[in-house]
Amino acid sequence: MATQQRFPTGDYEANWTVFPASPITRWDKVDEDPPDDNTSYINATAANAQRFTFTAFAILAGSAINFVQVFYRHKKTASQACNIRSALRVGGTNYLTTDPGVNPTNNVWNNRTFNYTVNPKTGVAWTVDDVNGVGGNALQAFGLNSSDASPNPYCTECYAIVDYSPSQTISGAGNIASAEIDFDKIRQLWRIKWIAGEIVCDPDAHGDISRARWVAKHVRLPRYRVYQNKT
Repeated sequence: MATQQRFPTGDYEANWTVFPASPITRWDKVDEDPPDDNTSYINATAANAQRFTFTAFAILAGSAINFVQVFYRHKKTASQACNIRSALRVGGTNYLTTDPGVNPTNNVWNNRTFNYTVNPKTGVAWTVDDVNGVGGNALQAFGLNSSDASPNPYCTECYAIVDYSPSQTISGAGNIASAEIDFDKIRQLWRIKWIAGEIVCDPDAHGDISRARWVAKHVRLPRYRVYQNKT
């Protein structure tokens, strides 16, 4: 399995209050990694949603989507109960209560994730087009919702992840073959050399050659070696 992660890049709506007060944008208060907690955050002063736009996912065609996950880091500042939950907009429809949410802890930041194992618009597994923002059932925004904002729920970090099983394709003629493997945040290029040619693959963000070895194993190469491409 592999993942792609997206942080907010814009406000889909402008409902929640921000700290610090300037700039007034919400997305830049929840996009820090690691989170900056009390340095910047948003909070709901009324029962409503705050969702964000983002750079489109780029999952390789043919991959199987396991789930879409929304992460949010939350707290409240009083002892009474309130709630905060993740929220989506998919194919022009709002999904504000699929995640049952949580009653935050008073003055303590905690993390929560919720996995959307099916597309709430279609009721079946997400497709590559759905998560890549293509077509009538596309993921359009992710973020937060509260149906009880007294006391205010707070959020200091929010992001979305697509968990998927990458596709693998091999093509070529004669003694030369290549494979395209989809991994996010490409930093280095590795090659798998074997008796019939070579496979090019992209490792994870840390340049871990285990990705290349994974490819070699799953395409059942009888003999191979992994090396970094210097060109």
